[in-house]
Amino acid sequence: MIVSRLKSFNVENIEPSDIVNFFDEKLSKETGNYKEYITKIENIVKVEKYNYREQVLNYVKAGLTGHTFLINNQSLDIQSDGTNSHRFIEIAFELLISLSRRDYINPTIYIDEPEIGLHPKKK
Repeated sequence: MIVSRLKSFNVENIEPSDIVNFFDEKLSKETGNYKEYITKIENIVKVEKYNYREQVLNYVKAGLTGHTFLINNQSLDIQSDGTNSHRFIEIAFELLISLSRRDYINPTIYIDEPEIGLHPKKK
């Protein structure tokens, strides 16, 4: 479990229509298909506004090249002999240290029984 805060971004400066127009231009240049698609969805169903956390995470996700993190070209979902668990903890710490140093935040990390699922040589 990681207790921390997200980096502060000025998401309130971005209007949803700006995002729709941007993607419309990039994904369906000159046809308006993306914008039309979004408009149809919103005309059929009501959508609840994203909260700040959801907005930031969605913008970060949109900037990444994928949504599945890999260890040795294998998804972290794949079970292993416990070496994936060890590498997952290492990666989580690397990301946390790298991202928190820039913002001078002090996250708190709790790892409950990390030895469960770890390879015996990694304990």
